[in-house]
Amino acid sequence: MHGTSLSARIERLPFLRFHWHLLMMGGLGYSFDGLDAAVVAFCSRCCARPGG
Repeated sequence: MHGTSLSARIERLPFLRFHWHLLMMGGLGYSFDGLDAAVVAFCSRCCARPGG
């Protein structure tokens, strides 16, 4: 690589629209996963049978 490390080459790459889309998709997935867990936690108490 003529004296250039891989990490230095990666650091010089621009942050493009593609990267923003990946970041937003990951954030939305993480948010929906948290929302799913919250909905299940909220509804499980309502749907549980009384007395076990």
